[in-house]
Amino acid sequence: MADRDQAAVATWIRGERLYRDLQFDSAYVLLREAVQIDSLLILAALRGAQAAKWAHDGLRTDTLLALAVRHDSLLIPEQVHFAHGQAAHYKGDANAAVDRFRQALDLRRDWPEAWTALGETYFHLLPEDAEGYQLAEEAFRVSFRLDPDFEPPLIHLTEIEVWNGDHDAASTLLGRMRESRADSSTILWLELMASCARDGVPAIPWEEALSADPGATYAAARALATGARYPVCAEAGLRTILDDPQDRPGFSYSWGSLMTLGGLLVAQGRGEETVQIWREAEASGNTGAMPFLYLVGGTVSDPVSGQAARIDSMAQRMFGPEYERFRPIEGWSLASWHSSQG
Repeated sequence: MADRDQAAVATWIRGERLYRDLQFDSAYVLLREAVQIDSLLILAALRGAQAAKWAHDGLRTDTLLALAVRHDSLLIPEQVHFAHGQAAHYKGDANAAVDRFRQALDLRRDWPEAWTALGETYFHLLPEDAEGYQLAEEAFRVSFRLDPDFEPPLIHLTEIEVWNGDHDAASTLLGRMRESRADSSTILWLELMASCARDGVPAIPWEEALSADPGATYAAARALATGARYPVCAEAGLRTILDDPQDRPGFSYSWGSLMTLGGLLVAQGRGEETVQIWREAEASGNTGAMPFLYLVGGTVSDPVSGQAARIDSMAQRMFGPEYERFRPIEGWSLASWHSSQG
């Protein structure tokens, strides 16, 4: 720190405190300011990338991680592994991320951030040696035990407690996050999830939540759909988003709801309803990536497979005789479909 701009260091420390208390948007503003003052304050860049990721700001996450990796010579060895682990996680390379985080922990076993990052990788990306959410939960609990004031692991621990049906434990964790003045979006997302799992659909004001925060509403519904643990609650939230008559910003939440609800219905053997929902979306002009949905859904659902076969029959006309014009998502979905057909 001696060679760094001291105003930048002071700003970074303020941002660090906000991050630890789950105030990600405010933390990002300060961490970005610290990097603007001193672009070689790489620890601030690393933390800023994490805050941006929690705030679902992919472009800023990518930019700050690239800066950190480019200047990793300014970091001590465990931080080098941590930076490269974060970059691998963000690219979706789960096994490389796990390897880097474990190397960081080999150098510093009592580092809660590295344990949390390891848990995040297992939670979101499930590398080859993962066993459901068990390894993620273990990593989050180690992090929390090492530093109870470092609160980011509490977010996914709350989700896991809800999935496990331990509503008292989830309520305790939520109360702790409220006390630290966590971002309202984070609290709303977890409260909706916990309340619907505990009390059932009629008690949940999905429309009110959607008006307040579409992102938190979708996050809660998606989390309830995970593993089809709370399918009735999840379906109610997702349909609320899709049925919303308001022209709200954030089309991606409608698209996410189309994808998540379709997957949930397919998982329950309700393929006919899936096709109906997706056809209604097509009729309303939401057609951009519908082929992707049909192709992937068709791999496991007979009612959806008819639509998938129709799309496959047009694929060479759409993408060229050798499929040379498709994008990665289209190539992946076509490959999934052909694999399912032998």
